[in-house]
Parts: sequence; structure tokens; C-alpha cells
Amino acid sequence: MNRTTLIKTIEGRNSRIFILRNGRRSQLSECGLEIKIYEDEKDIVTIGGSGLFKKYHAAIAVCGDINDKVDISDLDIGYLEIQTDIETGYNEYERILLDKIAVVELSNIGKWKFDILDTKTVKRLLNM
Repeated sequence: MNRTTLIKTIEGRNSRIFILRNGRRSQLSECGLEIKIYEDEKDIVTIGGSGLFKKYHAAIAVCGDINDKVDISDLDIGYLEIQTDIETGYNEYERILLDKIAVVELSNIGKWKFDILDTKTVKRLLNM
């Protein structure tokens, strides 16, 4: 049986989306950001019994306040990265650069979704 469980939600502050194109880094938008970390469990059959395989993945939802000036048709040539501040304590924040991301969905409606591809970043976010 396969199970996916949401185990942590992190809100990013002062979030910005950048595009890297032709050796230049340009800010596309300031935005709201939410990171959701999931645990995937899969039962596996082994000789003499069964086992459980776990892995973690994180998804980013960029919320509806993306600047209207961004046209998603311009994003097909370029590399995206997201910078955000994550609260680590009372009035303490750590700036995180999410540069190994995969686009899941881009829409002009104002909700963009990404997956974080770097497992080290996912583990780091999980321990914050």
C-alpha cells in the first residue's frame, strides 16, 4: 500500500522569484509562498516478510499575489529560482535559496506550483 502524508507546512516571507537567462538574474515577482513537506510510504515485500520504504518530498505553492506583469509565455527560455525567508525562532529568519526546483504548474491566474528536487534542501527544511 502507498501512503502520502503531509507532515509539515512552512510559510515563506519576503519571497521573490527570479529568472536566470543569458547570464543575467532578473527578479520576476515578489510573492507569497508556502512549502509543504510530504512523507511517502510504500510497503515492500521481502523474502521472509515485508518492509516499509519512506522518502520525503516538498512542494512549493506560490500564492495569488504574483505581480501581474509576469507573462508565463516568457518563462519557457530560462531557469527559475526562488528566494525566501523562513522563520527559525522568535523574530529570527533564515534566507533560503531554492534553486533546484521543477515547474509543476504555471498559470496566469496567479498560482504557481513547483517541486523541490534537492533532497538536502528538503531535509534541511524538515529540521527547521
